[in-house]
Amino acid sequence: MQLSKKYWISTHEGIPIETRTILNEYLLSIKLTNKAEGTISKYRSILERFFRECLVPLSKLTSDDVLKWLKAFSDGKKEKTLDLVISTLSSFFNFCLVEGYLDTVVIKQRWRPKIPQSLPKYLTEQEYARVKMTAECLSVSSIH
Repeated sequence: MQLSKKYWISTHEGIPIETRTILNEYLLSIKLTNKAEGTISKYRSILERFFRECLVPLSKLTSDDVLKWLKAFSDGKKEKTLDLVISTLSSFFNFCLVEGYLDTVVIKQRWRPKIPQSLPKYLTEQEYARVKMTAECLSVSSIH
């Protein structure tokens, strides 16, 4: 298999080899849980950016270090983007806790932005009538 096909492997030179090894172990673990290629690639790019920009070694990382990076990162970002980044970091750091690479939780739940829930969209009376009229014209055999 070519290296370009191994989307779950980080080869970024700007990340210390120890951290990159742990990162690749994490990415492989989520690949083995059948996460989509796009999801894994997105997680990889978020984590690579974090470790390129936050220069504190993983073993010495604190909540303050993560929060400082998040504040700098979040400038001008939408709430959903920030939520995705926090979820990605949280997932990685929980993996590190379970595997013994970290001793303490470094992500706080209260950091997550409040994302407003959109109201469900309903059909208007006219749209509903059109759906019913169209359904009445269909034969049972064309539904299967």
